[in-house]
Amino acid sequence: MIYQKTPAGIAEIAASIRKLNFRQRQVLILVDGKRNTDELALFLNQPNMLQILAELEKQGYIYNSAYSKPPVTPIQTEIAEQPSLNEAKIIEIKRILTDSAEQHLGIMGRGLMRKIESAELGEQLLACISQWHMAMRESRQGKEAANALMARIQQIMKT
Repeated sequence: MIYQKTPAGIAEIAASIRKLNFRQRQVLILVDGKRNTDELALFLNQPNMLQILAELEKQGYIYNSAYSKPPVTPIQTEIAEQPSLNEAKIIEIKRILTDSAEQHLGIMGRGLMRKIESAELGEQLLACISQWHMAMRESRQGKEAANALMARIQQIMKT
């Protein structure tokens, strides 16, 4: 089975207040609509991977991409409450993401930088932000800057 994030899943990754536990969040971040359940299990080596995926699906964060579109869930109401991103905000957030990725991630961040630059919709940018934050926190050089930059991005989104 191949899972994909719903808008609620994307919003959960980008949100400053977390609703999921660490393991659920790890799995959610790796769900990309391309990796099947076996590949996800290899990345995390979680004995209860299928249970975590089932919980995420039940809560509306992911869906089986064999369906044509994500199911409608009550969680999607919360997404409507996310601040809208105008063009100026998107440009400023992209600049922060690409500059920091170039500075702290180097060659390893090139693919992510291409995704960031090609993101046109707020939803696409939210997905990039979550991937960027995870990469920054895992990098040796970006670890210290990651939270401060994320707070700055969240501030831009709120204004």
